[in-house]
Amino acid sequence: MYGLVLWLMFEFISNVYVTNQRAGLYPAEADSVSIPIYSMAFFLMLSTLPLTLLSVLPQSGLAERLFRRSVGWRRFGGMLMVGLYGFGILFTFGGGTELLTPDHRMIGVAHMPLLALLLWTAWLDWRWWLSLRSPG
Repeated sequence: MYGLVLWLMFEFISNVYVTNQRAGLYPAEADSVSIPIYSMAFFLMLSTLPLTLLSVLPQSGLAERLFRRSVGWRRFGGMLMVGLYGFGILFTFGGGTELLTPDHRMIGVAHMPLLALLLWTAWLDWRWWLSLRSPG
């Protein structure tokens, strides 16, 4: 699911860049304008690793057995999930600030499905993590 949302976000960002370029909004030497768009595309690629871990970790039987083994592993798993979700949510909020830029509003709009997906899966994974009990 994360892969589909990231792919759609990349398509939105590419579309905004191409549309604005064709409309002549960016001069030929407009590195200061195009850099935020390219940085968004770079961070989309960078965010695939943590989001892939988030999509696999809670459903993994190995992770569940490991987290049930001891309180230490359970805390490590909780901190890992909080860190990964924190990265994803902060990244999404960072891209959502593009809503304030008139010619880049669609980039901000493209970040909202990822934010909704992250918040929904964070809630589900948090409930899953709380349901784990270590033996004894």
